[in-house]
Amino acid sequence: MNQEGTIVVKIVHGLALTLTALRSYQEYLNHTIKGINICNSIESLYLYGELHLLTGKNLFHLQQPKEGLRYIIQSKNLFSLQKNEENVEMVESEMEELMQCL
Repeated sequence: MNQEGTIVVKIVHGLALTLTALRSYQEYLNHTIKGINICNSIESLYLYGELHLLTGKNLFHLQQPKEGLRYIIQSKNLFSLQKNEENVEMVESEMEELMQCL
């Protein structure tokens, strides 16, 4: 695994979380997509599921629920493949909340 790339993904993830708190959704989206692309380029699953979930939630905030749901489902599938049941349940809960907002 590319340690430098992993550090960059962690920084991008942290920045995206900060931008969420500031409700800077478009900038937030740019960073989560950047994090996903970095994970792809270094072939790492580190924070990959989390970045998909954040991207999906952000797309809901940007009134793009169909695209957002696609990312959230991908996140759930990634966590399921990793046998991370705690995160699978968390994603399912997030999906329920977001669907109620539609």
